[in-house]
Amino acid sequence: MRIPENTRVIDKTPRPIKECDMEDLKKEMMKNPLLWLTAEFEHYCYMHPDKEIRIMKIKWIDFFSGKIIVPKTVIKTKKDKVW
Repeated sequence: MRIPENTRVIDKTPRPIKECDMEDLKKEMMKNPLLWLTAEFEHYCYMHPDKEIRIMKIKWIDFFSGKIIVPKTVIKTKKDKVW
C-alpha cells in the first residue's frame, strides 16, 4: 500500500523584523530598563523567559568572573548552565 504525498505546506517560521521597526522597538524597550535587561539576558544568554529569567536570582550572577550560573533545579535538562 502506497501512502500519498503531503502537498500541504504549513509555514510557521516567524517573519523577520524590518530594520526601521527594530530601531523603534529598541527605543521603546530602552525606556523600561527591566524590559531591556530581560531582553538582553534572553538574547545573549539564550535564557528562557518562562522559567529561567522569571525566577532568576542575583546570586546566580558571579560578577567577579563574569559568569551566570543557572542551577539544574530550574533547567529541564537537569544540568547546570554556565554562561
